[in-house]
Amino acid sequence: MTALTKQYGGSTALNRLSVTFEPNVIYGLFGRNGAGKSTLLGCIGNRLIPDTGRIVLEAYRRRSRTIVIATHEIAEFADILERAVIIDQGRRIDSFEVQDLCSHAALLVGPSDVVRAYAAGRGLRVLDVEHRGDSVSALVGMVSASEPEGGASASVAASSGFITGGLPDGVRARTPDLQTYMTRLVQRRH
Repeated sequence: MTALTKQYGGSTALNRLSVTFEPNVIYGLFGRNGAGKSTLLGCIGNRLIPDTGRIVLEAYRRRSRTIVIATHEIAEFADILERAVIIDQGRRIDSFEVQDLCSHAALLVGPSDVVRAYAAGRGLRVLDVEHRGDSVSALVGMVSASEPEGGASASVAASSGFITGGLPDGVRARTPDLQTYMTRLVQRRH
């Protein structure tokens, strides 16, 4: 799908959304209420006509099977999903292989100044910060070479080792689960 736009009155449900669903893949389509998930699925299923843009049904014509699950119950489906697409305000803000989430983003927990200095020194982008007294929980990742239209990509090279090694004293790192990643990535935009 390329540059899909769909408006309902003065409200924009899809805002030049471009996303590719490859054949034979199980996708999770995530976002808040009103992000555009149902409208996108309606356009894919030919129940809704986009105002502008075009839909890539080549795989369907070849009888390949692509499954797109749009849900708020991410944890229930996380084990079967292969790729995730996160949209917000009608735009794609991230897309990644679910199995690569550990090399895509991390949560760093520790003193605010130490976490921020570590992130800056490693070229990590702070995507979201939750304050916890004198500490923070920061969702971090590196800016990818092909940042999506929403500008929130968190692609991190698996070989960077930022999750497992070289952490400053007092800082812990872990991979966020899919629900946490989606929620924190979207909430920073609101």
